[in-house]
Amino acid sequence: GATAWVGRGQQDGISFAANEAVSVCLSSSSAESCKIFDLNGKIVWKGLNEDRKRELVAHANRVTTATASKIVKYNSKSLKLGASQIKAYKSYLEFQRKYDHSAFFVSANSYSFGRSFYDGGTAYALAQSKGLKDCKLKSEFSDCYLFAVNGKPVNQAAKEALK
Repeated sequence: GATAWVGRGQQDGISFAANEAVSVCLSSSSAESCKIFDLNGKIVWKGLNEDRKRELVAHANRVTTATASKIVKYNSKSLKLGASQIKAYKSYLEFQRKYDHSAFFVSANSYSFGRSFYDGGTAYALAQSKGLKDCKLKSEFSDCYLFAVNGKPVNQAAKEALK
């Protein structure tokens, strides 16, 4: 009855991420045990009933789709980038090339941002979900906007904000 997911950079290693996911799952519920279902988009839980596997995949898709529907793209009419956001975006560009999917968000406060990097089959939705959460936490829950996906600005307004 409990779930958790953790995303970490390659430098942390897959074992670290897996152990952390189990710890988060155990600490956030009354579950007595938690197992790893998916690592980098590949199902690794051996011996899992096929019906249960389909249920878990469907649940993960619903969760990531619901989060993705809350994502609003950057619009220069409503906010301007601050110097710290531009600097963070340039740093993000250097790292994002190493991953299958990445996302960069900017907050309405003109200085906070969120970013995330993922590999694997379910990485696209996870990158956006985690990037949004990261931005919201850093900005003390200010509005956050999707600025770039996989290193590319999401629209013309985002491109122009970098000039």
